[in-house]
Amino acid sequence: MPIKKPFIISIVLMGFATTFMLAASLCATGGEFTYAMDDAYIHLAIAKNLADYGLWGVNRFAESSASSSPLWIFILSFFGLFMDRGTLVHVPFTLNFIFQAAALFFASGTLERIGADEKKSGIHLVLAAAAAGFPALTFVGMEHSLQIALCVMLLNATIDHADSGSRESAIRLSLVSALLLFARYDSVFIIASCAIVLLFNKRFFAAAAAPLAAMAPVFVFGALSVAGGHYFVPTPIVRKMISSVTHHNSTLFSFLAGTNAFYNMKTDPGIFALIAACLAALIFAAKRFGKSTGPVNLLAACLGAALLHVFGSELSGGLFRYSAYIVFVCVIALSGAPEGLMTTAARLHSLKRTAVVAFAAAVSLCLAWRALQVTGIPVFATKNIRQQQMQIALYLRDNMAGRGVAANDIGAISYFSDVRLLDLVGLASDEITELNRDHAFSADRVFSLIKRDGVELAVVYENWFKYLELPVRGIRVAEWEIGNNKICSSEKVSFFCLDKKRLSEHLRTIEDFSKNKLPKDVSWKIFK
Repeated sequence: MPIKKPFIISIVLMGFATTFMLAASLCATGGEFTYAMDDAYIHLAIAKNLADYGLWGVNRFAESSASSSPLWIFILSFFGLFMDRGTLVHVPFTLNFIFQAAALFFASGTLERIGADEKKSGIHLVLAAAAAGFPALTFVGMEHSLQIALCVMLLNATIDHADSGSRESAIRLSLVSALLLFARYDSVFIIASCAIVLLFNKRFFAAAAAPLAAMAPVFVFGALSVAGGHYFVPTPIVRKMISSVTHHNSTLFSFLAGTNAFYNMKTDPGIFALIAACLAALIFAAKRFGKSTGPVNLLAACLGAALLHVFGSELSGGLFRYSAYIVFVCVIALSGAPEGLMTTAARLHSLKRTAVVAFAAAVSLCLAWRALQVTGIPVFATKNIRQQQMQIALYLRDNMAGRGVAANDIGAISYFSDVRLLDLVGLASDEITELNRDHAFSADRVFSLIKRDGVELAVVYENWFKYLELPVRGIRVAEWEIGNNKICSSEKVSFFCLDKKRLSEHLRTIEDFSKNKLPKDVSWKIFK
């Protein structure tokens, strides 16, 4: 497919926005490149350990399945084969921009397929990228841009196969489905929606083949994971399922009762404005173009994916990253509708016309608000991560190599230091997740693991772990506190010595690091 002007316009503008944010971020972090979320370093840690030691885990001492994107880990580990940690850390940022360019390129083809005006396609692409938060996703540093690119490819293959039924499009559909689910497990919603669209178009073989192909790599990975003594699905997904059961009785109940949808409405109201717009556009397009046309199939697939996701899973996540793919594809699907809708609205009674224009304006304002929200955070977030998680990682790298540490944020710690980690949240420690699953959390149970693993130091958000009675069972050594927090779960992180024989050493090394290496805008306190 030839490169078109709309693609060039959109990628140049997104490139400019990303470059501007990068410059601002570097100024905020003192010239140190930093991601806006600690989770990015979890993927990097697993990828580097896989490349260096052939071990799937956040550190070299134990296996763990702390990432819900196996495909992203394999991609990063390829680069980890010939890059050191200092170089590899920039790869996710670069790949995110590349995959965003791919998403815009394929989306320009989508707009051409549904007959959108080429002169306006550039604007539509920019709006979709801005609303989805493309510049911010580069600083998230995870698999979400890859997911968006694959989603657009899936939609294109669905439209093509619904129209032609060709063998080539069926193969493409199955291959993209397999990659997409392996990139992010929540992509099951858009894959299911596309399969339903194919069923309505009487493409029965492809409607069955695509989901089956999608499940193949997931089943292989799950079987290998179980053989290694872990869960069939990655631990982050297990934790979400446990949380759903704890709060809503069951995952099915959450779906049927709409508890997820209610929660998502509070955290990301723009999604529901977008769903309403897609529904209105679908009804209009079905009347104007017929029920089995490209625009109708595209809108139906995007609307179905959005509905399934908002009812099936919570969309909460830093920088709106979980809903980014929904926003992008829905805005693209809507791009072919506005001109016809407005032409029709112009012929309506003045009151109805006003209602249509007001509704369109409300949707636009919701998307604009979302774009501003997601664009304004990353620079501050990178500074927060540099102030907190990165400083903890640097301290542990210099003073705790090969020794036992308990923590709740494990990304930067795992990537930049070489500690024996007990993850108190459970992403990298299955025993903690099992205690949570069995409702068996207690200070005694956790401290038995701490003793087993020889943990000397706990670096935690104290308010998360009051049940551990750390001030009683351990010795408070230090506290670090940041200001103007936008992304960290707490402004204050506490250090507790859990091995009294090491108390004087921890007091000395933490105080020395706090005085000489901690950024000046991080306040600290030593307890002697």
